[in-house]
Amino acid sequence: MSPAPRRCLAFAQVCRDTGGGRNGIGMLVAVAHHQIADLLKGDTAKDEYFQRADVAADIRKAFTAYLEQHPADHRARSHYAYYCFVCGQHAEAHRQFQLLGANMTAGGRLSEVLLKRIRDKAAASVHAS
Repeated sequence: MSPAPRRCLAFAQVCRDTGGGRNGIGMLVAVAHHQIADLLKGDTAKDEYFQRADVAADIRKAFTAYLEQHPADHRARSHYAYYCFVCGQHAEAHRQFQLLGANMTAGGRLSEVLLKRIRDKAAASVHAS
């Protein structure tokens, strides 16, 4: 893998760690992780990358810092719910979707159809446990 995605991730982590959640720039961590995952071959490799504990923790740290200060940012919370799900944190994804209620907001990589599908899968996963 070229060093460019790793440099983007390092930059995003610095932005997150110095921004204290005041603005959304720290959430670039999730974008950088997605760029790294996109370079991997096959869906299984991508899924395994996002399910790594360090990746999930890195993304969680970015979103929680921001959402603590901006709890009504529905687009950010929708993205966080998505990332919780792909990182294997289905209960937290379900909780975030419940907080959103009817305010789920698509954008970027995330279509409304995809978010609804992930929301339903998170709910089914939690209820099956």
